[in-house]
Amino acid sequence: MQHDYNISNASRSNVRADINGLTEAIATRNSGATAPPTQFPYQQWASTANGVLYRRNAANTADILDGTLAETLVVAKSASYTALLSDHKRTLVCTNSFSLALTAAASLGDGWECGVRNAGNWSDYH
Repeated sequence: MQHDYNISNASRSNVRADINGLTEAIATRNSGATAPPTQFPYQQWASTANGVLYRRNAANTADILDGTLAETLVVAKSASYTALLSDHKRTLVCTNSFSLALTAAASLGDGWECGVRNAGNWSDYH
């Protein structure tokens, strides 16, 4: 749920509905498939399309990766795989020999990270 954070002058019922929409946007971390239409410095928003949490920078000019929406943080992989934006902050456990590719850095964004663990000898790489 997203909101423009502007409570318009209107009838009582419309103002109440607008306030309810605003509080729902706050409670759901401004979640949506795209960025909220109006953003403010340091505002967080949850990208339901990519499964990540963004935070607006201080200059209010760009979004910064701030976390993951994933509920499973350790994921087993047994075939060739390309790490995606939604793998941010996850650990990929290699259970077989395969190749791991990364999506272009420009697409993943500054601060993207994931861990890789070899299930055979428990070595950790980041």
